[in-house]
Amino acid sequence: MEDVSWIFNSDFEQRLFEQRFHHIHSNKNTQEFEYFIHLLDPNLTIFTNKKYSDEYNEFILKLSGAELKTTSKSSLIINWCGDYTQLELKSKFQNKAILAKTLKDQGLIKSTPEIITETNKLEDGFLYKYPKSLSGGGHYFFPRDKPRLHKLLRQNEPLIKEKIYKRFLDFSALVESGVQIGLYQNIIDDYFQYKGTIVDDEFSLGEFADEYEFVVSKIRDLSKDYLGVFSIDSFLYLEAGEKKLYPACEMNMRKTMGYTALKFKEKYFKGNSKIKMILVRNTLKDFSYLRLEESFGSNVLLISPTDNRFLVFIITGNNMTEINERESQLCSTFLKRL
Repeated sequence: MEDVSWIFNSDFEQRLFEQRFHHIHSNKNTQEFEYFIHLLDPNLTIFTNKKYSDEYNEFILKLSGAELKTTSKSSLIINWCGDYTQLELKSKFQNKAILAKTLKDQGLIKSTPEIITETNKLEDGFLYKYPKSLSGGGHYFFPRDKPRLHKLLRQNEPLIKEKIYKRFLDFSALVESGVQIGLYQNIIDDYFQYKGTIVDDEFSLGEFADEYEFVVSKIRDLSKDYLGVFSIDSFLYLEAGEKKLYPACEMNMRKTMGYTALKFKEKYFKGNSKIKMILVRNTLKDFSYLRLEESFGSNVLLISPTDNRFLVFIITGNNMTEINERESQLCSTFLKRL
């Protein structure tokens, strides 16, 4: 029987756009979130060179009910985040510039982001996006990021130039096998970096629900031949004091952090109406899984190893006020200030 293992291919976008699908190897980037694979499907073996501590192995066994299975040798390694089939379709939707044109041509977005190829088009007061970047990455401002922007343009990489929106709610729809299976809120910082996900059974877009569902249904029609998982990133913003919907700013043709949060809630927290998954830089102090349990019970879990660059916590509560209070207590008790 063939030895099969799975790798957390966090470099999905880079390999997709560079058409580089071979020479798979375990490194710090693939190892950072590879434990997601086990937590969502304990039967799978992770392809990795990382050695996990006895403390973490014990925690994982207690949480998932199965021992963490890893290997550094495998005859077949499968990409977990997303595979490299249907390349034309995936590139079309993953590339932010092509996606924007496609959605504009279909009448699904009203604005027309400008595509620039020359440095004299750079000016203050706009957001610049690198179309082939990782989800949530490749967002730049001028003149703050002038060297990076100039370098990309010199490399003949076009940039998206768009107005800066006053965003107040970021969210995503998750689609699997052509069916929308989830809608969740995203937490991002001022630099558009991912900080967490809120999965809430009661989450609603209210007055924007019908408009949004129309756009999602059209995108599902456009991608009806796609076989895997993808997400649609969207946001609400303020313009002249009026709330407005930007129904699709990015698509991710792979499993995302939001996918993980949604599936984690389904698997481990079915009885909770809402959970919050947060991602923070590792600044742990005086930490142990036992001490965390003594402080919060099962309401706060650290699901990542304590030696990772980023820590992932799951926080539960009866309402968002309770969840946010637990997050504040968690940070003040177990994390050092940067």
